Amino acid sequence: MPDMRSMGKLFFAAGLCLYAAAHADTIYLTSGVCIEGKVSSQTDKAVKINIGNRTVAVQASEVARIEQNELTGVIDRDKVRAEAEAREAQLLSETGLNGQQRAQVTALLAELISSDSAVRSRATEKFMQLAQEADLIRYFEWCSAALLPRYVPGVLELAAQIDPTRAKNLVRRHATDPDAASRAKAMELIGRLGDKSSTDLLARGLIDHQPEVQAAAANSTAVLGAVELAPVLIAVFDAPDLRVCNACTGALRTIWPAAGELQKKADWAAYSQAHPLGGGIAYDPAHLEPLVPAGVEFRDE
Repeated sequence: MPDMRSMGKLFFAAGLCLYAAAHADTIYLTSGVCIEGKVSSQTDKAVKINIGNRTVAVQASEVARIEQNELTGVIDRDKVRAEAEAREAQLLSETGLNGQQRAQVTALLAELISSDSAVRSRATEKFMQLAQEADLIRYFEWCSAALLPRYVPGVLELAAQIDPTRAKNLVRRHATDPDAASRAKAMELIGRLGDKSSTDLLARGLIDHQPEVQAAAANSTAVLGAVELAPVLIAVFDAPDLRVCNACTGALRTIWPAAGELQKKADWAAYSQAHPLGGGIAYDPAHLEPLVPAGVEFRDE
């Protein structure tokens, strides 16, 4: 290897260091791109880099800095193959699905949000078939946090159909999702899955800043017969959105059938005062925190 002193000092642009052609280098460009290879020559105008059996040249003004290392730019195919196999083994261990099955899930998720109902139905059927050979609940638990919001309601619905018991944890997780449609789906499924242990989430959903979430929480309150949520239903009874008003009315009439056809918030409040729940089980709306802070909204671009 030539001695650097014998080669003399080569400069281009202020502050750049000296490099020998025989060393391996990483060249950082001002654009943020990195090039790995061996600097074969450099002047104040250009830097030439050997990458495997080819040479590329970049303008000196585009080079931010150069670092000497052992990276030559030559692809070690055996190393790459070994790394790929190790990564696949890790993914299989973490998700329970092999590469082909994961690819199938990705394709079906795209079909699941199609505007064509026939396409959505076929995707659901294929998911149910795949669930016979693969643990999709485990996979959904692994990937759901990284899913775009547009996919979450469909994934929760699928999970509820595949395994209602195991789906409950996934549903609870997305009850506090920044996306309103995902929270609303979670509220809906808490009722459909009969998850009475999630009554506290329904209480918080009733005071959500999005009407679709409130309405879904009220509907599930009726399904579960959660009379302890009556004070919260009454508190949001006169919400400006009719969906919330109607859902609260339906829920109150379901959990308090003896109240008859009461129409006004004041009437329900009076009935509640005359028929206390007792046992200290009622939820106090004044001490509830919403599922997410007011104003939180996820924009799915």
